[in-house]
Amino acid sequence: MTLEIHAIGVSAGDATLIVSRNPMSATTILIDGGIDIDTVASYLQKLGIYKIDLIVATHPDYDHLEGLVQVINSPILSISELWCFDLSILRDFFRDGTISLSKKEDHRIVYCFLTADHLLREATIKGIQAYQVTSGHSRTFGDLYVQVLYPPNQFYEYIMKEAILRRILTQKNIPLDWFPADFENLQEKDGRTISRREWQSAVKKILMERKPITKNPREKARDLYQESVGLGQEFSFTGESLFNEMSIVLKIEACYEDHRFSLLFPGDLSNWTYLIATKISELSTNLWKIPHHGSFRVCWDPHKAFNYSERLVVGRGKFGGGLTEISTFPNCLCPRVFRPETHIGSLEEISKIINPSYFLVYPYPARKLPDADLKQMISPTSVLFTNREDENPLCLNKSTNKPRSIIIKKDDSGNQLFKSNLK
Repeated sequence: MTLEIHAIGVSAGDATLIVSRNPMSATTILIDGGIDIDTVASYLQKLGIYKIDLIVATHPDYDHLEGLVQVINSPILSISELWCFDLSILRDFFRDGTISLSKKEDHRIVYCFLTADHLLREATIKGIQAYQVTSGHSRTFGDLYVQVLYPPNQFYEYIMKEAILRRILTQKNIPLDWFPADFENLQEKDGRTISRREWQSAVKKILMERKPITKNPREKARDLYQESVGLGQEFSFTGESLFNEMSIVLKIEACYEDHRFSLLFPGDLSNWTYLIATKISELSTNLWKIPHHGSFRVCWDPHKAFNYSERLVVGRGKFGGGLTEISTFPNCLCPRVFRPETHIGSLEEISKIINPSYFLVYPYPARKLPDADLKQMISPTSVLFTNREDENPLCLNKSTNKPRSIIIKKDDSGNQLFKSNLK
């Protein structure tokens, strides 16, 4: 059995193809599609891949979704499953909101939602099985065991509450008065698929022309800051970060005869507090895709994670019917170690918890990412892979550092990886 991790050379965003080969068959998993329209589809065609067992759209940001639209629409590709998020949670709320065009960022967020909605519509038309997945969902594809570590199902229950959703989204004044039907006729123009720039222009035009609907009565304003009785303060979002915190976190294990090799793909998850508090024993991995393009804003709150995990106890039966409470959080990560009163847990600390031998990062030069100190984070015995011509960590976020596709390979002789470029 051989394992290939293809870091596809998209100009920005994530696009990873995982291929497991044995003498009998091959299994293919595509995680995200980058910001380019054609790069991923063309790459698959060049490799001669015509069947994908699983596509994972980690979250509704266009630098992860853009290339997937072309893949889904490809007439020569057979796709079995799509794992994603439930957009209907947001759609009904968007229909009943109000317009505020105060920031250009508003247009970007609506465009992301539009792209994600379009992706799922096309998957449905093509007959692809689409699933909203949450923590605990798992499947075996050939030699690959795929499990979802995040988000929990309570996450969706939390943001489905109208008051919570309003509090989350109105912090960024997102334009809310739009309908997916407005964009149904934008799919094609003059017999061709329209470009991302044309879609963005259409979004802005429709938003500018629509008249705002009446704001909600004053009585409902009190609900804007209502806290959830569920997860409550364990999650904190703004309109800008909501999509990132929706990221599906995947752990993939390649099962060999005498050992396993694991991969951890966390999308752009920025707040790791809940994940560390509840899944810390499952985060250790051989290869870790650094979240959010290596942003130093990726963090966790040690104090909150410890306090939350202390409430997650396992009851074990004793002779006589008693229960023993067992903390799920290891003593080595208690607040006394990280001194949470003086700092928030950093990306470097998350890296130490995961303890990978191999790192994979996808730069986003237009946003100056990565901006974390990767040289400090990666030990001398570890290896950093990236889809850029110049692999110097100090040059990864430069626009002059051109993208390229690389293949990271592993055979069944050991746990070592080696890199090759696509010929």
